[in-house]
Amino acid sequence: MATHVKSILLILSLGLVSFPSSTVAQREAKKFADVGEANCDNIKGYLDYLADLLHNDPTTKAYIIFYGGRIGYGSKKRLPKRGEAEARVSFWRSYLIHTRDVEPARIEVVCGGYRERLIVELWVVPSGVSPPNPTPTLTEKDIKFRRGKPKSIDLFGEDDCGIVEGGITTPCKSTTK
Repeated sequence: MATHVKSILLILSLGLVSFPSSTVAQREAKKFADVGEANCDNIKGYLDYLADLLHNDPTTKAYIIFYGGRIGYGSKKRLPKRGEAEARVSFWRSYLIHTRDVEPARIEVVCGGYRERLIVELWVVPSGVSPPNPTPTLTEKDIKFRRGKPKSIDLFGEDDCGIVEGGITTPCKSTTK
């Protein structure tokens, strides 16, 4: 009996037998990152990892849910501008499609509403599983905005990160009731 157990352990340790991923696969949406204030290289790292996850399992879909914040982006913690969160993630989908060769139908970018701080959630969702629901903690009425609209060139645009802009799947609409 001990020899049998040792043989099984040896086979497993050498990787001679593997379990099919479909029997062990997740059957729910899985959030793998919350991205707050990050520089271009860090954002590209998250997106590269997301692309790798999608390439490794062609049945999955990515959801990028972004939330505007009561507190603006950057070290000054200033008031945000309307559309700032949307402008900050505007290139993410295009980067995945054009740079990382992910099929457009496998990426959804969704406005999640508002939270205390600007944040972006990255989700991987298996085929046949319900997508994640946004979880805002504030309404638009809770936010005091600065005047003006964000300029995409100032917010991780082509000049800053060397990648293309555009690609929001679901435009941000007012979530106030």
